[in-house]
Amino acid sequence: MAPQKEYSAELRERAVHREALRTWIRLAEVDGEKRQGTTVRDAQRIAELERENRESRPPVAHG
Repeated sequence: MAPQKEYSAELRERAVHREALRTWIRLAEVDGEKRQGTTVRDAQRIAELERENRESRPPVAHG
């Protein structure tokens, strides 16, 4: 395997911001029904239901 290249802090910073922007655009397209996927609202509801499900289960006995 090739050794990992060293990138300047400036280059890494620009890459992170660009990827964040792409992510926001994709989320906006999903929420605007221009792209398939899980909307932010649905993702929040799913997380809420999963949390409720975990909290409602009795503890599992090991041993």
